[in-house]
Amino acid sequence: MTNKISSEALNQNNKTISVEEKPVAHAFGRNIRKENIEPIQGLSGSPIPHKTLNEFAITRSDQSSISTPLSSDQQSPELSTTRLGDVPNTKDMVTEVILFRDGDGMEEPAGRLSVERHLSQDAEKTLVSRSRSMDKEDEEAYAIYQADHREAEFLSTFDNPENIIEFIAFEASSSSDELTTTLYMADAGINALEAAKSLDSMKTVNTLKQWSQDLAQGLVELKAKMIIHRDIKPENLLIDPDPDDNRLRIADLGNACDVTKEGLPNDSTGTAFYASPEAKEGQFQGFESDIYSAGLSLLRIFMEAGLIKVGSWTEFCIIRDQGRPIPLHPDYKGSDTAKTLLETSQRMISSDTTVRPDAEELVKIFTDC
Repeated sequence: MTNKISSEALNQNNKTISVEEKPVAHAFGRNIRKENIEPIQGLSGSPIPHKTLNEFAITRSDQSSISTPLSSDQQSPELSTTRLGDVPNTKDMVTEVILFRDGDGMEEPAGRLSVERHLSQDAEKTLVSRSRSMDKEDEEAYAIYQADHREAEFLSTFDNPENIIEFIAFEASSSSDELTTTLYMADAGINALEAAKSLDSMKTVNTLKQWSQDLAQGLVELKAKMIIHRDIKPENLLIDPDPDDNRLRIADLGNACDVTKEGLPNDSTGTAFYASPEAKEGQFQGFESDIYSAGLSLLRIFMEAGLIKVGSWTEFCIIRDQGRPIPLHPDYKGSDTAKTLLETSQRMISSDTTVRPDAEELVKIFTDC
């Protein structure tokens, strides 16, 4: 029998958390919140200190640990280099700019964002880099820096992950006026919504089954590390376009929480649309919150792929809020696999956390259907 770890179980012996919360940055689609939090009891009963925004790595160190907290009086322009992993030399690679954005004058914080794909000369290796350059005078720069560094730390803990984007390296540097971070990852493809739109209709059900299984397995990998993702959404689910792979992998751990070190979160970070009810209400969130977001993401992907008969996402939300069953497209009503995918995804978005299957159960369901 699968042993579920719920937020209720994890929080059974925890102290009450006192939170005074203030949004301090929206880091290119990432919500970062500043918290004034009293320590809570960890799984072993010992206090777990909650990190604040002035705690981030700034000293060069090896892969085992790169975190060195800075006190407020240490936040000076003279900062050394931080590296994690073997930073690749991309100068000899063919580079394609996927995205370039200058944040000046935008709602997002000032700074430059660049996402590039790098292909080796022999075309055997492809990687993606995401770089941000931020003005040190910008009050949001250090929050963004910390979020990028945390994401790199989380990704670096996975050894040959099956369904988590593969970490390659992280580098952060400082000049007299800028902070720059660069995260290198294996190229995992395009986001799931775009991939779903171009599915071969003859392979739709089998492909969606595989993606659902991949997502569930990725949640198992996160849970094994005691990590709650906190921002599962289709844009953070990447599909390898290679027909020999075509697997789904989870990306963007910038909002993630290590339960063993930080306790259970109770803020509303992440993307509101895909957030679980308990996240929206500021209640404690466990692994079942990721299950909710994953279920809603799958339903959105199913809609884009034409598996369910819904004209728009607005119509879907109306059907869901009214408690009506979401209809399968007539072309797939004869498919038991399609029925199981839809029924299971609807269980995943139950407002009752005890109704949602856990990640291990989902892997079995999606494998056997």
